[in-house]
Amino acid sequence: MLAVVGCSALLIAGAAAASTSALDSLLLRAGDAPGFTPHGPIHRITRARTWAMSFPKSIRRAALTEAHAVGLRAIIYQLQTGSGGAQGTSAVDEVSSPANARKLLRFEVRQDIAANAPAKITRYTVRGITGSLGFTATVADHGGASNAQWVQGDCVLEVGDFRPASGALTAPVVKGAQAIHRRTHDSC
Repeated sequence: MLAVVGCSALLIAGAAAASTSALDSLLLRAGDAPGFTPHGPIHRITRARTWAMSFPKSIRRAALTEAHAVGLRAIIYQLQTGSGGAQGTSAVDEVSSPANARKLLRFEVRQDIAANAPAKITRYTVRGITGSLGFTATVADHGGASNAQWVQGDCVLEVGDFRPASGALTAPVVKGAQAIHRRTHDSC
């Protein structure tokens, strides 16, 4: 099964989160990822448990533990649409510190890769974004998915896509990530 990362949005009660609308500027905009445009509302969920429920049942407890361990404050995401059934997502996860953002980045990439088994996984980094982690997951005759994630301050940012048929997977994700990074000047 190929999947664009199952992003959810959350705001943990009592956490000193930035206004989630302030995080909106860190999402993809029209023209950032060639062939994709934002579609629908920016999603926000207010409970860590809801975020954890977006993971497979076998790791929900670990996801909830991770959310609390990194001081998860807010997650927002917006879906993207492309031609030929292509889909994508753009997400921002705000946590309590840059060190915790790096921990969450590693956790999410591990889970995202595991969710795409038994696809062929190819890892990459995004030029110009220090510490970025990306991968493509492909299955012969079934298209593929690509995700890139990186840390900016207290946030983990993500751009992902899925194409049900052959086509450029990595290029739109890389260009989208670079556009966000360039526009936001490594801020969160």
